[in-house]
Amino acid sequence: MNFPRTILITGSTGYVGRHLLIALLQAGYRVLAIVRRRNGQLEQRLTDLLAPFDNGWSGQLVVVEGDVSQPLCGITDGLLSELKQAKPLAFLHSAGLTRFDAHLADDLKRHNVAGTQHAYELCAVLGIPEFHHLSTAFVAGTSDHVWQESDLDCGQGFRNPYEKSKFEAESYLHNISSDGTPKIVIYRPSIVVGGQ
Repeated sequence: MNFPRTILITGSTGYVGRHLLIALLQAGYRVLAIVRRRNGQLEQRLTDLLAPFDNGWSGQLVVVEGDVSQPLCGITDGLLSELKQAKPLAFLHSAGLTRFDAHLADDLKRHNVAGTQHAYELCAVLGIPEFHHLSTAFVAGTSDHVWQESDLDCGQGFRNPYEKSKFEAESYLHNISSDGTPKIVIYRPSIVVGGQ
């Protein structure tokens, strides 16, 4: 599995992750997609999502069974070795739960906070040089000041557990004692809309 231009991604079955996956495949990257098995399905989950798009991506997309809510994303020891040999250029972490209900606070924490920790730890174990994290502009919570790229904790409150969980995930990444590897890049889109 030693391929040039390989990317490891989580969240490729979600709306933003699916579009990131397609863009990577169209750009010629080999993509290793960590996907959680659901209703007995693994590869079929991505096959169904990609069906509307004209593609010739056979062999370019590798589906890897995992779950970000588990340590090291649930990747087995044998598979860790294979993923390391693939030498991905970057880890793109777009997995997360986008729900706003108060009763889902524990699920949001498990997927968005612990999931980010597990993904970053996997990135470090695999020796991947860059960790790209898809966050949200709503880490600003109830803050009413002009938000800068470097802002995070301004004493803001949060309107829902989703905002709080994404804030906590970013806080974890900001607090990692960094020697520069893996390099952390955080993206904060606001409301995402579009077709397909």
